[in-house]
Amino acid sequence: MTNPISRTEFLENQHTLCKEKGYPFFMPGNGVCFRCRGDIIPRLVEKGEDGKSLVTGCPLCMYSYCE
Repeated sequence: MTNPISRTEFLENQHTLCKEKGYPFFMPGNGVCFRCRGDIIPRLVEKGEDGKSLVTGCPLCMYSYCE
C-alpha cells in the first residue's frame, strides 16, 4: 500500500493541472469548502484522488465550485 498524498502535493498537482491545461482553479485554495467549511482534501484523497484531475465541487456537501 502506498502512502497517501500530502495536502501540499495535492494542491501542487491541482495548480499544475490547471496551469498546463488552461483550466480555472475552481477548488478553494486552502482546501476548505466555501459552503460547508469542511476540509475537502482528506475526503478526496480517501477516494483515491491525487489532485491530477480537476476538482469542481465539494465531495462533502456536493456544492459546485463552477456554477
